Amino acid sequence: RLQRTPIKLQCFALDPLSSAKETIGYIVLDLRTAQETKQAPKWYQLLSNKYTKFKSEIQISIALETDIKAPVDSFKAKGAPPRDGKVPASFSGLGPKDIVAVLNEEEGYHQIGPAEYCTDSFILSVTIAFATQLEQLIPCTMKLPERQLEFFFYYCLLGNDVTNEPFNDLINPDFEPERASVRIRSSIEILRVYLALQSKLQIHLCCGDQSLGSTEVPLTGLLKKGSSEINQHPVTVEGAFTLEPPIRAKQKLAPIPVELAPTVGVSVALQREGMDTQATISSSAPASVAQPGLTSNASETASGQKVAVPATSHHFCFSIDLRSIRDLEVGFPINCILRYSYPFFGSAAPIMTNPPVEVRKNMEVFLPQSYCAFDFATIPQQLQDTFLRIPLLVELWHKDKMSKDLLLGIARIQLSNILSSEKTRFLGSNGEQCWRQTFSESVPVIAAQGSDNRIIDLSYTVTLEDYGLVKMREIFISDSSQGLSATQQKPSSLPPAPCPLEIQTEPRETLEYKAALELEMWKEMQEDIFENQLKQKELAHMQALAEEWKKRDRERESLVAEYTVLEGKLQKTLTDLEKREQQLAITESELQRERKELKSERERNLQELQDSIRRAKEDCVHQVELERLKIKQLEEDKHRLHQQLHDAENRYKILEKEFHQFKDQQSNKPEIRLQSEINLLTLEKVPMSINGTLMLMIIL
Repeated sequence: RLQRTPIKLQCFALDPLSSAKETIGYIVLDLRTAQETKQAPKWYQLLSNKYTKFKSEIQISIALETDIKAPVDSFKAKGAPPRDGKVPASFSGLGPKDIVAVLNEEEGYHQIGPAEYCTDSFILSVTIAFATQLEQLIPCTMKLPERQLEFFFYYCLLGNDVTNEPFNDLINPDFEPERASVRIRSSIEILRVYLALQSKLQIHLCCGDQSLGSTEVPLTGLLKKGSSEINQHPVTVEGAFTLEPPIRAKQKLAPIPVELAPTVGVSVALQREGMDTQATISSSAPASVAQPGLTSNASETASGQKVAVPATSHHFCFSIDLRSIRDLEVGFPINCILRYSYPFFGSAAPIMTNPPVEVRKNMEVFLPQSYCAFDFATIPQQLQDTFLRIPLLVELWHKDKMSKDLLLGIARIQLSNILSSEKTRFLGSNGEQCWRQTFSESVPVIAAQGSDNRIIDLSYTVTLEDYGLVKMREIFISDSSQGLSATQQKPSSLPPAPCPLEIQTEPRETLEYKAALELEMWKEMQEDIFENQLKQKELAHMQALAEEWKKRDRERESLVAEYTVLEGKLQKTLTDLEKREQQLAITESELQRERKELKSERERNLQELQDSIRRAKEDCVHQVELERLKIKQLEEDKHRLHQQLHDAENRYKILEKEFHQFKDQQSNKPEIRLQSEINLLTLEKVPMSINGTLMLMIIL
């Protein structure tokens, strides 16, 4: 709990038929909330839930249990085969579970074994001195965090998590050697059994919470059976150990030659408390270069020997100049920048041209701020293999203020072309002989999406400079618990030794013997002084460590309270969000219902309209047919009437002719003539009678 390490619990869905596995979500558990008393289970909502419509939850209970007795189970484990960690018969009644490291905070040491057997004091120290070829642990498909990368070594020493100072460059890891020491209270026999039980020290290379590789340092060679070397001088296990990638990444890495394998220089020392020791470890500069002279076999020696690391790496300077782009093939102008990254040069941060430049058709544009140089150290064979295996990918991006940046295409630059170019000689800053190779060409930028069409041509120039072998450096490590780099203190002056006499009869009376005796006594006195200084320094460090521990504990308590408040706010926010989501779901269902009703009403109206149109069409067709029939009937009647009229006219003509004939016949008869005369006379008589009447009236 003091390490503030959370637990990330992931949930998966498994298909029993195809054995496929997909992630559903995860939760993050805070160990600081765990208590020694049993707590009620609590529901935790899954984060990054794949099924967003469902609120997936998992019920978990967290509690701390004291491991004091073996758990009772329905089965028993099989007996393990005999091993070197068997408890000697002299310690009757002790089992492997009784030989564990227990921290005594008051005295500041770890006790291994029962108190009645712990009669001796020891110091166990672990030193990480250097590392080489760490970039071989990262496959091309591994994604590292985009923020500033920090790498560090991690191991657990008697239950204490230890990390060294972080570094940022895998190719040239530059970190000071650090030594971590712990005080142990035990006996040689029990300590030998403990080291046989805990036979290996596992060291991890980490980036954040991700392990890139690990190695195991054997501890059984510190206290060999029947050996009493620890009573005379410190015993050590040191060497360069090969880092192995995790199982998930091991399948993606190509086989690596032994001379190119990633290694870490480790020294583990065990000594009785109060005994002086000095370890000197040689390392090449920079420490990340390949060391073909080292293997994974540790040299288990009884004295602090040096770890020889030969300087086989060369100092290289690689520069790239993205000069210009031309012959744009897309139908619109682009506002572009170029971006690339090559972690082998020592930095995973992307390199970009700036500011963006506008490119149109039939134009050649020179890129601003496109030159970059990288200084690094490696062996020529590794440089050649990397250049042949990994091309440099240059991305072409279109930047628009109104929209998101768009990746247009990628250009592949084969860096191995520079290895076949002509070498030219020049003198370095210190007068040493150096070599330079330069290569220039144009490569097409291929579209990132769709077909492999060329977008534009990129002209570039690369230069590789070889400054020769890197130089050696010596690193001295003091025996302090803080891991500071310092050489063992030496006396500033020695007492003068008198000149020997030419002839002496008694050896003990010679000046040489007296000078040697005085020198040995002076050495013992200086050793006592130096030992007292080391104890005072260790006491000061332990006090500072205790103060720092209390300070961090107070900070932790304040952070726990703050996190509790934040957790309450977060829970309230989650509740509000859940209510809003429920309201949104209700509104969405209502909207779906109204949409269905509107759709059905629209379909009904459309059907009615279609039926009305169909009926109107049928009525119109029927009316037209009726009108046509009426017109046809009227035409027939008209034709019939015309025929009747024609027949009547013919009859009329015939009758009129017959009438004229009859009239002519009648006019020729005498009766008719007399009648006509009578009629004329009658007509003449009428006016005359009228005139006579008028005259009579006048007379009267």
